Amino acid sequence: MAGLCEGGNEPPGSLKAKRSNGRIVYYKLQLVENGRSDSEAAVITLNATSFVLDELKRWTEYRIWVLAGTSVGDGPPSYPITVRTHEDEETTQTKKNKMMMMMMMMMMMQKKRKTGSNNQKRMDTGTENL
Repeated sequence: MAGLCEGGNEPPGSLKAKRSNGRIVYYKLQLVENGRSDSEAAVITLNATSFVLDELKRWTEYRIWVLAGTSVGDGPPSYPITVRTHEDEETTQTKKNKMMMMMMMMMMMQKKRKTGSNNQKRMDTGTENL
């Protein structure tokens, strides 16, 4: 799965907040077509807090979820969001959904800071359209 890192290019480990299992050193973004097993998901390991997904199929629903990792290993995954692609050209809705994805990752990071633990409730962001 190809993509572009956009903004937020500082590695997560450079964040000053302490974590119970250490500092966040990476994120994993997972993506799979709706109807397929989670085990078939593409896993994209990131050192940034935002990512633009490209090369997605038109008119297709995907499930997307993220998790943060420390030197100890992966933290718990978020609940997946369901998004639907439309046509190839970037529409206003597509731009809004890119922002939604960035906001979801930021909320996950803020929630981790507040709880100070990888043992937290998963967040549920509902269903959105791409």
